[in-house]
Amino acid sequence: AEQGHAKSMLLLTAGNRAALIAGSANYTRRNLDDYNLESSVRVLARADAPVIARGTSYFEQSWGNTGGRRISLPYAAFEDTSRLRYWRYRFTEATGLSSF
Repeated sequence: AEQGHAKSMLLLTAGNRAALIAGSANYTRRNLDDYNLESSVRVLARADAPVIARGTSYFEQSWGNTGGRRISLPYAAFEDTSRLRYWRYRFTEATGLSSF
C-alpha cells in the first residue's frame, strides 16, 4: 500500500488574509534548519481565494476521510504511550540531533 504524507500548513489571519505553505518539508527543527534540502511553496491570498478553499477542502477530506476515500486512520491506530520514546523524541528535537 502506498503511504502519502503531504505536508501543508494553512494560516487564516485577521483581515480576510491567508497563507498556505505546501511542499516536502517536515516541520521539525532539524529539517527546517539544515538537515535536508526541502522544497515548499508559500501562497499569500485572500481567505476566500479558490486556492485557499482547495487547501482547506484537502485538509478536511484527509482528516475526516470524507468523499468515500480513506486517507487517514484514527490516532489510536498508531498511539504510542512509551515515556522513553516520548522523552527521546523531545531530546533529539530540542538538540537538533533528530533525523526526522
